[in-house]
Amino acid sequence: MMDSLEKLKQLRKEHTDTIPFKSLVQFEKWADEVYPLLKFNDPLSQRFNRARLKAALDLPYGPTQSAIEQINIAIDTVNEAIEKLEAMPHSFFSREGHFRTKWRTRFNEHPIRLSSIVGLIFFILGIGLTALFAC
Repeated sequence: MMDSLEKLKQLRKEHTDTIPFKSLVQFEKWADEVYPLLKFNDPLSQRFNRARLKAALDLPYGPTQSAIEQINIAIDTVNEAIEKLEAMPHSFFSREGHFRTKWRTRFNEHPIRLSSIVGLIFFILGIGLTALFAC
C-alpha cells in the first residue's frame, strides 16, 4: 500500500480546463498505470474506471467538454485516493504491503482454533436447521 501511495503521487495530475494528455494513447497508458493502484478502495476504483471509459469514448472526437470533464473526474479520483492513503495510519499495513484486517491476523496467529470454531458453528447451525425442518 505504501508503494501504491508513492506510485500514485508520481502519477498525480492537476485538474485543468484542457486535456493534460497529448493523445488518447497517452491517457490510456496513464489510466492503465493508475487503475490497479486504486483497488484498495472499490468505490474510487469504480468511479475512476467509469470516468476512464467515458473519456476514452469521447477523446477520439477531439477535446470535447465531456472528455475534459471525465478526465478531470479521473484526476480528482486519483487525488482523493492519495488523500485517503495518506490518512491511513501506518499500523494498518502489513510488512508485505497488504491491508491488514483483524480477522486475517487472528487466523494467521491461531488457524486451528479459528477453523475449529467456524466448523463448530456450522455444525450447530446444521443441527438446528435439521431439527427445524424435521417438525
